[in-house]
Amino acid sequence: MEIVATIGPLSTNYSTIKSIIEAGANLLRFNFALGSTEEMIERVDVAKKVISDHNYNNVKILADLPGCKIRVCDFIEGKLHINKKNKYIFKSCFELTSCKEFIPINYPNIGKCVSLDQLLIIGDGEIVFCIEEIYNDESFTAVALNSGVLRALNGISISGEIDKLNHFTSNTINHIKSLDYLRPDFVAFSFVRDADMVIKGKELIQHSCGINYKPKIVSKIETPLGIENFESIVGITDIILLARGDLAVYTDYSKLGIYQTKAIDICKLHKKKIIISTQVLESLVDRYFPTRSEVSDLTNIVLKGAHGIMLCKETVLPSEPSHTIEVAKKIISQALLAQGNERFYI
Repeated sequence: MEIVATIGPLSTNYSTIKSIIEAGANLLRFNFALGSTEEMIERVDVAKKVISDHNYNNVKILADLPGCKIRVCDFIEGKLHINKKNKYIFKSCFELTSCKEFIPINYPNIGKCVSLDQLLIIGDGEIVFCIEEIYNDESFTAVALNSGVLRALNGISISGEIDKLNHFTSNTINHIKSLDYLRPDFVAFSFVRDADMVIKGKELIQHSCGINYKPKIVSKIETPLGIENFESIVGITDIILLARGDLAVYTDYSKLGIYQTKAIDICKLHKKKIIISTQVLESLVDRYFPTRSEVSDLTNIVLKGAHGIMLCKETVLPSEPSHTIEVAKKIISQALLAQGNERFYI
């Protein structure tokens, strides 16, 4: 079973990447949404050197291209403590600023994208606001429904908007051009909503990198249209990545388990690989043992027939990301051992 490990700024060093690979990761994912083209080239080059130096020939590179993700801008303080029931001003902004007067958002005319009483979801649901007043096209006020910590570059989910956006932005195109140098084994497209989007992505890669470069294409399913058009997307892509984080905030989270089960079944029917992502073992960012629900979730992912899992924060934030992979391998091994057996063994 594939274990995809996300390599972030804190884990982009020779020794950490080596320990991640030795723990059992066989696909290294680089999230191009969180770095410039130059930064991503530098990070991937470190991984390639580790792979080359130690002949880790079975370890591959995944370039995860960004879509048009609405985010909190980078701001001077870096983080802001949000208090339940307090009101906060949100405003379109495109420069480094302080969050003392308003929370900056990296999207133009953000006031046009929202409506009164609409929910504004931060990250994977860590903080939720309810929109109370729209001042103008550039700003609005929202009330916090819970307390938490808002961080620079947190994603912002606004229901109904994600499938209307153009996800091949100028930033995405610049990253695609860098693939001619990087030549990753896999390339992922974000917020895939239909087969035409996959076709366009392939054409952009071919235009920038030539016809001889043919990476495996990964389609990330994380929006309502991605679910609606799932079978047609499966037919034209190499691998499906069910990105549960965004999927659970852009759709009804109570249906997430149903979407996952059906997605695995359809991929098996079409003989396509599927990787399950987000909060697989996220408690290990702060804990040594996983939660019981995480153990059950990962076991069921294996037994249901998924091809792999993708670890996100689990290998980006901890001081010892290799521990997460060792835990994942242990759970996966037990699930595979039990597969086909009619009784449990202790």
